[in-house]
Amino acid sequence: MGTTALFLNLLLICQIVGTLALLKNSMSTPSFTKEKNLPLKM
Repeated sequence: MGTTALFLNLLLICQIVGTLALLKNSMSTPSFTKEKNLPLKM
């Protein structure tokens, strides 16, 4: 039980770090992220 909870916490932290990195990239280069997000929405 404890190991699975730790693993889920690690996944959550990875997701938060990934979203923060994407936000930083979008703020620095908005045009590039817009082009990259278009196929994902489709």
